[in-house]
Amino acid sequence: MESLQLYLNSSNADTFLENSQSYCEWVLPVIEIPDGYHIYLSVQNCVIPYSFYNINSTNNYLIYLVNYIQYYVYIPQGNYNINQLITTLQSLMLTGFTITYNSINNKLTFTYTTNFSFLETSTIFPIIGFKSNTVYVASSYSLTSVNSINMHPIKCINIVSNLMTYNINKSFVNNNTILCCIPINNQPFSLIEYHNINNFRINLFINTISSIKIKLIDDNGNLLNLNGLNFSITIQLDVEKFTD
Repeated sequence: MESLQLYLNSSNADTFLENSQSYCEWVLPVIEIPDGYHIYLSVQNCVIPYSFYNINSTNNYLIYLVNYIQYYVYIPQGNYNINQLITTLQSLMLTGFTITYNSINNKLTFTYTTNFSFLETSTIFPIIGFKSNTVYVASSYSLTSVNSINMHPIKCINIVSNLMTYNINKSFVNNNTILCCIPINNQPFSLIEYHNINNFRINLFINTISSIKIKLIDDNGNLLNLNGLNFSITIQLDVEKFTD
């Protein structure tokens, strides 16, 4: 067996795809092996800055209706705790709205001086404890979350490449290019580190590699926004003979 490692940092990628430092391509010296050999790929380690936000472009709109008038609330992107989110929402909604948090059942209650509705086009619903694509009508001037709030919408990072891996992630049934999935156990603005302690590797079933693309996506398939920071990754290629 012969092995080599690729030490890649997004800061020196050859191409940034979708104008993002989370989606990079590196051009490599051509790696070519003869017939009768396999290339096995493994992600040995990865360091990703926890610079992405729990309130981001995919979940920061609340749209509600009062007296047949629609109001649009845009929550500035950032990492919020529940108290910061409540303060921000109340400052952006109509004067008279109050929001209370029940720490026992982990739910929010919205009240106003008259009845109101939350509209199904609101993208913040999974954060504040409501089901997506559903209309909610206040009762007696009050509306309480039906589910627990979720201030941690991104629970893991999927590392995706342009190489076929045949790994299965039921969240992305048509994506067979996932290299690994990294759980997030860190606090925001720290470093997320992954180490391949089991030396899991993938048979690529190809004989030539001349470039590699790496893409970081969240649980829902959204491109991770690192807000201008860079990640690094070490990829190992093992070449093994499989015929005599």
